[in-house]
Amino acid sequence: MTSRILPLIVAAFITEVFSQTIIPSSAERQAEDADRLFGQPTFAMRSFAYPGAAPGQARIEIRLAMVYDLVQFVKEAPNRYRASYEITAAIVDAKGNEVAGRILRNEIVVDSYEETNSRQKARDEVIALDVPAGDYTLTLDIMDMDTQKHLRREEEIKIADFVAGQLQVSSLAFVDYIRPIAVRDSLRFNLTSTLRPRRESQGVYFELAGIAGDSVAVQYTIRDHRDEQVGAWNEKLAAATNAHLVGLERWIKNPGQYSLLVEVRDQTTIRMRKEAFVVMSTATGNGSELPATPTGLVEPLRYIAKGAEYKRIAGAPESQRDSMIVEFWKQRDPTPETPENELLSEFNRRLDFVIANFTMAKLGRAGWQTDRGRIYLQYGQPSDVQRQMPSGRSPARFEIWYYKSIDRSFIFREQIGSGDYELVGQQ
Repeated sequence: MTSRILPLIVAAFITEVFSQTIIPSSAERQAEDADRLFGQPTFAMRSFAYPGAAPGQARIEIRLAMVYDLVQFVKEAPNRYRASYEITAAIVDAKGNEVAGRILRNEIVVDSYEETNSRQKARDEVIALDVPAGDYTLTLDIMDMDTQKHLRREEEIKIADFVAGQLQVSSLAFVDYIRPIAVRDSLRFNLTSTLRPRRESQGVYFELAGIAGDSVAVQYTIRDHRDEQVGAWNEKLAAATNAHLVGLERWIKNPGQYSLLVEVRDQTTIRMRKEAFVVMSTATGNGSELPATPTGLVEPLRYIAKGAEYKRIAGAPESQRDSMIVEFWKQRDPTPETPENELLSEFNRRLDFVIANFTMAKLGRAGWQTDRGRIYLQYGQPSDVQRQMPSGRSPARFEIWYYKSIDRSFIFREQIGSGDYELVGQQ
């Protein structure tokens, strides 16, 4: 078989399994096209509760990142483009009373038209608000000052256990870091809670206050999507230090859905914090693959395996499932005489993309569990993506994915306030 014919056969085989007629020629080309259509997630927001300066108060820190393409730029000079926006944050109690709020106005200035449409460059913003312990609703509104269009988010905040004189534990924040750590502003917050296996400098950050005694005992437990324990360890933290960073590198080995439980105990009080996260399937995200697809990611196989075959794998005992998945991919290797399984590489590339771009950590949904993630896994990268901003008629945002190779479009509508999109039509 000549090297000229082989790629055509591989592409045809991948096409049949994944229902897409055209597969880009290389991982690098696919990555470039994905950056053009998607880039980073358009908008990401997470709120974190830290012990406040006053007893019994919490400092709510709202962190958000928005790509340049989200706002409208106006040309002011041959090499000067400006976008202005206003962010309104409000924390409201159960009775509808605003207990804290802030309006932030800012702008982005770039020197080229290409940057105005960038989905790679993003602006990070941080808004801090102080509130007493309690249960609240956080609302965030971003208004483009030029178009007057709005983007809104809403989430529930529960800080009822921030009691004066007792142990307080902040939210858990997944971060990328470079040691030594001085303050939390030196960390890069991972707002989508997506980690990579076998990569250093990934961890979780949290703060303590109100410790009774000289130290606290901390127990960490990591569980998988079946709620089975995959790792646990203990440490003792000094009361004199309030900021703590825990590296997760040695525990992040296999892809899948996980949760981290942190239990902190001093002489009088026990506090617990739990956060979900997702581990991607590759260490680099460039299409490389691990030696075998682990059982933690058996669920995405439902989109390409036949119903009976998927049920047989998913329902198999844990001791047999790994070998069954390895055999599943082995049978679908279009070029068994070569070291690479092109079909598995393409699947891993798509899976990594949907994890990175469509995971809804606050909703407890991995990227492949969303409508956009499902369509991307089945059909791959669309030929074009059109986005419709909210209008007077409809406050929702829409995305239309068009696949030229199959002459088919999928229409997604944002579920207002969540950031997630549901499939509402196709043509």
